[in-house]
Amino acid sequence: MSRWIYSIVTMVMMPGFLAFAATPKQPKSFSSKTIKALKSSAKIKAPKFDIQATLKKALDEQRPGVAPKFAESLKVKHSLTASGQWDQLDEQTDLWRLQVRSPKAKSLSFAFQNVRLPESAELYIYNADRSQVRGPLNANNPDGQLWTPIVFGEAATIELSVAKKDRSKTQLVLSRVNHDFRGFGGEMIQPEVAGSCNVDVACPERSGWEQQIQSVAVISLGGSRFCTGFLVNNTANDQKPLFMTAHHCRIDAGNASSLVAYWNYQNSDCREPNSTQSGSRGDGQLEQFTSGATYRAGSSRSDYVIVEFNQAIDSAYEVFYAGWNATTADATSAVAIHHPNTDEKRISFEFEPTSTTSYGGTEAPGDGTHVRVTDWDIGTTEPGSSGSPLFDQDGRVIGQLHGGGAACGNDDSDWYGRLSKSWELGLKDVLDPVGSGLMVVDGIGFEIDYLATASSIELTGLQPNGSVNPGARVVAHVTLENRGSKDITDLKVQLRANSDQVRIYGQDRNELSIKAGESVELHFPVHVLDEITCGAQLQLALQADYHSKVTKVAHTLQVGTELRSDFVMAGEPVVVPDNDPSGVTSSIQVSDQGMVASGGISVDVDIEHTYIGDLFVSLQSESGTKVFLHSQGGGSTENLRVSYPDQATPSDSLDAFAGQPLAGEWKLGVVDLAAEDVGQIKSWGLRFVTGYSCSK
Repeated sequence: MSRWIYSIVTMVMMPGFLAFAATPKQPKSFSSKTIKALKSSAKIKAPKFDIQATLKKALDEQRPGVAPKFAESLKVKHSLTASGQWDQLDEQTDLWRLQVRSPKAKSLSFAFQNVRLPESAELYIYNADRSQVRGPLNANNPDGQLWTPIVFGEAATIELSVAKKDRSKTQLVLSRVNHDFRGFGGEMIQPEVAGSCNVDVACPERSGWEQQIQSVAVISLGGSRFCTGFLVNNTANDQKPLFMTAHHCRIDAGNASSLVAYWNYQNSDCREPNSTQSGSRGDGQLEQFTSGATYRAGSSRSDYVIVEFNQAIDSAYEVFYAGWNATTADATSAVAIHHPNTDEKRISFEFEPTSTTSYGGTEAPGDGTHVRVTDWDIGTTEPGSSGSPLFDQDGRVIGQLHGGGAACGNDDSDWYGRLSKSWELGLKDVLDPVGSGLMVVDGIGFEIDYLATASSIELTGLQPNGSVNPGARVVAHVTLENRGSKDITDLKVQLRANSDQVRIYGQDRNELSIKAGESVELHFPVHVLDEITCGAQLQLALQADYHSKVTKVAHTLQVGTELRSDFVMAGEPVVVPDNDPSGVTSSIQVSDQGMVASGGISVDVDIEHTYIGDLFVSLQSESGTKVFLHSQGGGSTENLRVSYPDQATPSDSLDAFAGQPLAGEWKLGVVDLAAEDVGQIKSWGLRFVTGYSCSK
C-alpha cells in the first residue's frame, strides 16, 4: 500500500489559502491589436552595482535583530515627459510604457515620486513574459510616493493608460529600481529556504489558529529589506488597518510609504515537517498585497512599531485583525506565526510557559521589556521572522519577534518585544482610541463558515514499489473533512486521469453534503487498461468545486517497474576542505552504454557536514556538463543525505545531461565556502533508468 498525502486546505474555504475573485483587470496594451512595439529609447537599464560584494555584505550583517536585506535600491529619474514611449491606444486613451532591465535581478520592484494619477489612469507593472501582472496600482500616499510589489525576473514593463483629457494632469516619476540580488519569495541564495523543521500553516497543527494565521503578512520596506508583521484590532473594533512589526525592521515616519505587505503567502498543502519538501520552496503566491502606510508609534526599547495602511485591506484577502493582551501576565503556552526567510507562512509552538526578561536575558523579570520563549517544541523562527506575532494560549498577541538564536536543530531561545511594555511606550494611544481602559481585546475579521480539507489520498492495490502494471485495478480513497462552522451542502468532487487508457468509476460526486465538524469518505475504483504503454506516467488529478471555487492536486503514477543501472562510490570517504573554493571531487566510472534519457538520472548523496548552508554540491559528466545539486541551502542543518530529484529538487535541472553518454567518468564536487564547520563525502551514487518491466 502506498500513501500519498496532500493537505488540501484550500479544498473549499480555508480563507486565504485559495483566493478567488473575478477575472483581474489587465493592462490595456494586452488587448490592443494596433499598439506599437517599444522603441529602444523606451528600454532602459538600471545602474550597475557590485552584486557579489553587496550580497556578501548582506550576509555578513545578518544576525538576530537585523532585518535581512534582499535588494539594492538604485536611484534613477525617469518622468512621463522625458522617458518612455507614448502611444495612442484609441481616440479617447493614451498609453505610456517604459521597460526596465537590471541584469541578474531575481525580481524587480519600483518606487515612484511626485505621483498624481487622475481617476481615468491605470498603472501596471508586469514581467517579460506577462506571467505576473501587478495592478492597477493605487496612488494613495500623502507624500506622493508609490512603492510597488515585486515581479520576478530581470526585466519589467511599467504601463500607464490615461484618458486624453487627463494626460496633462498626470504626473509620475520613476525614482528607484529595486534589484533583488538574493531572492524574495523565490529561490534564495543563502539561506536558500527556511529550515525543514518549520511547519506549514496548511498542516493539521493549525487547528484552532485559522483566524490568527490570516493576520500575518510578509513585508518589504524600501524595496530592499524583509520582515514579518501582523494586523491588530483596536478598542473601536472598526477594522482600521493597523499593522505591527519590529522596530529593527527600520520603519519610521520617513519611509512608511515604502511598506508593502503580501497577504496569504503560504503553501497550499502540508509539507511534512523535517522532510526535504519542507526545506524546499513551495507554491505560495505573492498576488495579494497592500502598499503604503503612515507611521503611528514605535519604540526601540520593546522593539515595536505600528503603522496604519493608507487604504483599507481588500476584503477578498479575508484578513483577520488580531486580538491582544496588554497585561503583564506570562503566557502558559505560546504560538508564533511567521515568514522565515520570506518563505511561505509557518507556525511554531511552545508548550511551556513564557517568561518576562530583558532582551537576550534569562533572569526574570529583567527590565521587563521582552517575552522569552525558552525553546520551541514544534517548529522554530529564522531571519525574516522578525516582527511576527507571538500569541498566548488564548490566541491574543503578547509581543513581536525581536531576535534570538532559535533554528532547526537547536533549543535556543527567542525574545519578543513585550506588548505590555509597548503599551506604556505609545501603543496604548493607538490601540485604545476610545479610551476604554481595556487591557485585553479579542480579534475581529472574517468568519470561518466553511473549511473542508482532504487530509490524504490513499491508493490500495499498488505494487510494493508503488507502481502499477497494465490491467491493474486499484482504489483511490479520499477523506473530506468540514472543519468550519456551517454545513456544506453542494460540494462537487472529481477524479480524472490524463490518459484514455484509464477508467475511473464514480469519478464525479455532485452535491455532497458534509456537516460542520464531520467528514465523508470517498472511494474511486481505478482500472489501468491492458493497452497502456509500459513505462507511461499517469497523472491522477483531484478537483473540488464549491460555488465555482476550484482547487486541484495531482500525482504521477508510474506504469511498470524501472529497469535501472546503479553505480556507487568506491573507496574511503573524502574529506571536504574547510573554507576552500577549490573544494574536492569524488569520481564514479560508469561502464554501461547508452544515453541519458530525460528524467532518467537520479543522484544519491550522503555528505556528513555540521552546517550544510556552507556547501555547494555539483555533478559533472564525462563531457564536462556541470549541474549544481545544492547551493548553500538548509542553513545550520547537519548532513546532506538525499536523493535528487526524488526527494529534493536540485538547484539546476538534471535534464541538462539528457542525450549524453552514460559511459565515462562522473564527478561529484563539493565546495565549502565558510569557516569552522567541516565534513566529508561519505558516499554517493548514480541511478540511470534504462527501461521498464511490465507484467499483465
